[in-house]
Formats: sequence, structure tokens, C-alpha cells
Amino acid sequence: MEHAILVTGCSGMIGAAAVDALAARGAPAWACGRDDADLLRPGAAVDLIRRTRPETLVHCAWDMRAEAITDEATQGAWVEASLDLLDAFGRAGGRHAVVIGTCAEYAWNGGCLVEDKTPLQPRTVYGRAKQSLRERATELATAQGWTLAWPRVFWVYGPRERPGRLVPSVVAALLAGAQVPCTHGRQERDYLYSGDVGHAVAALALQGYEGPVNVASGNPVAVRDIVRAFATELGRPDLINWGALPVRPDEPARLMGDARRLTKAVPDWSPMPLSEGVRQTVAWWRRCRIARDTKRVSPQHPNQ
Repeated sequence: MEHAILVTGCSGMIGAAAVDALAARGAPAWACGRDDADLLRPGAAVDLIRRTRPETLVHCAWDMRAEAITDEATQGAWVEASLDLLDAFGRAGGRHAVVIGTCAEYAWNGGCLVEDKTPLQPRTVYGRAKQSLRERATELATAQGWTLAWPRVFWVYGPRERPGRLVPSVVAALLAGAQVPCTHGRQERDYLYSGDVGHAVAALALQGYEGPVNVASGNPVAVRDIVRAFATELGRPDLINWGALPVRPDEPARLMGDARRLTKAVPDWSPMPLSEGVRQTVAWWRRCRIARDTKRVSPQHPNQ
């Protein structure tokens, strides 16, 4: 096989960024999307591993639709599909796996979340699914003799982010000239540009890092500042309607990740400034809009 690294979920925000980061480090990966393998289909995982025979697996694929991350059956199906993939990987002689985790595995009592110190008490269906996968994947890795890295990713924005989330919703509304209802926006969250997440994941894959690690900046930013940065870049700060939406009563005022373990493991890792990340994200959304508009007005073949 040409590539020793397999990345699943390559059409998604983190998977695509990981593929790009691996290529930049001289380690091109076999990029797998849903069209290449539907991992929920019985036998698909075994077939994918048989075709690719990777030494390293970076598993980013997951169903992150808003309706899916709150559905027990969907999340449970992805846990089982992921375990099938990891089992096939181990049986085929795989050596190191990186599986994307989430900060939603932690207890969200506010403040700084630290690996091996902050309790793992997920309160969401998605968080519980990822915690279950980590526990079972760790047991499988020990039994089969491969190593497992578990990056707990915090908040991410950037190209390919799924519609309906904060940044795509804000950008889409502003591009359409529509009002954007928001909460007061003073909640602080640990946001990273997707390219920075891809860089971290690629480094963890290439160095064979083992164990959980926060993929976070360690410097939270107010949601208000994120929204305002996009509105300013698009020239429409007048469309932001602060305080139009209520804040959930159980929503922590501040959540951030302790990034010391990551920066020790990946010394050359440094988050992109918010202004540059916003600029690149808006440029991507504008290109998508131009491409969509061009396709809408282009002549179609009679048989299409």
C-alpha cells in the first residue's frame, strides 16, 4: 500500500484538516470519507482495513448532525462501528490509533478542565458515547497490543463546519443580510481554528503519542468576541442582536482546557490568532457561496 496512515471522516472539519497537516509533514494519508466506506454498514470496517492495511489509524468519522448527537441509538451505533474498525485494525497488525474524543466527556462545572484530574462525568448523549468508546477502545488496545491516543477536542471553528452550529449559522445569516439573534455572549469557551486541531492530531499520530490529551488553547474567548469578529470581517456588526436569546440556566460561564500536556508533546504547536482564523474561515464560506451560485446558474446537460 502507498500510505501507512488511514484517516476516516476526511470530508469533515477535523478529518480534512488532519489529512492536510499530515501531507504538510511529508506523511500523506489514505483519506476515507463516507463515499469510500460507510462504517455503519456491516463488514465495511473489515473491508476498509483489508484494502488499506494501515500501520496508523486516525479515526475522525462520526455523525455530528444536531439531531444525531442527542440520539442514543445513533451515538451507540457509532460506538459499535468504531470498535469494529479498531478491532479490524488491531487484527491486521495496526500499531497506533488516534481516536477523536471530546471535552464533553468531562464534568462541566466550570473553569479549567485537566486530563486525569477533572472528573469524567459527561452530561450529554454524545459525551457519554465518546467516554464509552474510550474505555472499550483502551481495553481493546491492551488486548491486541497497539497504542491509543485520545485527543479531547474543545470548541472548533473553520472550513467544513457543519451547518447549524454557531459559526456557520452566524456566517450564513450575515452573508444573507439577516439579523442574528444571540445570547448576551459573555460565556467563555476554548475555541481553536480547525487547522490547528489538524496539526495537533497529525503530530500525535506521527509520534505515537499514547493516552488522553486536551486539544485546546488554554485561553478561552467570549462567545461575543467570536461572533463580533465574524460580523466585523463581513462588515455587518449591525445585524447582531445581543440578548435576543436566553442563556441556559445550567450553562457554565467559563470552560477551558489545560493545554500543557499538548504543548509539551507537540512543542512546535501554536494556535492561530482569532483574526486570521476568522479571515480564512470567511474566505472559505465565500468561495462556497460563489461555487454554489455558479452551479445554480450554469447550463445543465439534458440528461442530468
